[in-house]
Amino acid sequence: MYRFVAVFALGILLAACAPTSNEKPLLTAEMILPNPDTYGQRDRNYGLTESSDGSIRAFVGQRGDDTNIYVSRKNGTVWTDPVALDFPRREVMMSPHFSPYDGRFYFSTDAQHPDRVGREDLNIWSAILNDDNSLTDARPLPDSINTGGDEDSFALSERGAFIFTSNHTRGVGGFDIYYGNAPEQGDTWEYQPMPHNTSLADTQVAMLPSGESAFYYAHLPDVLGVVDLFRIDRDGESWSQPVNLGPDINSDGVDYGAGFSGDGKRFYFSRDGQLMQIDMQVALDAAKADVN
Repeated sequence: MYRFVAVFALGILLAACAPTSNEKPLLTAEMILPNPDTYGQRDRNYGLTESSDGSIRAFVGQRGDDTNIYVSRKNGTVWTDPVALDFPRREVMMSPHFSPYDGRFYFSTDAQHPDRVGREDLNIWSAILNDDNSLTDARPLPDSINTGGDEDSFALSERGAFIFTSNHTRGVGGFDIYYGNAPEQGDTWEYQPMPHNTSLADTQVAMLPSGESAFYYAHLPDVLGVVDLFRIDRDGESWSQPVNLGPDINSDGVDYGAGFSGDGKRFYFSRDGQLMQIDMQVALDAAKADVN
């Protein structure tokens, strides 16, 4: 059965408040909601993200070996209690992504691949997320993406640039990052590895709708804690070297699971399994000089 050190545990996000246009910049990371005292050491939340209109939130939660995606919807000025998506996974459903390219909802799961009976690897799927939190037209991405290894953390930009991670043996590390552009027709997705993939895990990617920057966690030499969040910036077909997001975001613990608010004003992440938020500009302004 699938085991992945980047998968962390489940919590409950209740009535977190969304940022409004009248809010001042949030320059110090704040907790969105603390995990209940009843949670164990493996019960954590991460990967909080929002739909482009800011009306739906999705995040990953896990208890023990069971991982699922939870959805909360904005009702006036508050958020509804999260509801676990009902999907026939084995143990894992994670990495939610609201695509600005095609409007579909992307995720990674160990659900039975229709063409690979008996296999238990992670595959990237997409579906339509309905108002009642059900999923319709759910289907795995083509085999050019889902290779038979564990594929995770898929994201599309507004213009069809995409990024995802995989632990396929073609890579150099535990999980590697790949990028490319969605095909205009056909089912063959062409891509190439990031030049700075390491021998460890580089994963849990999130990409801005513009495609100009992506965020992920890694065990790079300049980490402040166990793992840190990093940013890479795109210029044409080239990507910058990773930039540590610095001590305003990264701590001496485990910082991972990047995501964004629908209006692009808040950067979401998880610190030791608790959902946090900070002004997006802090993540965009971070430079290596901040942590050297």
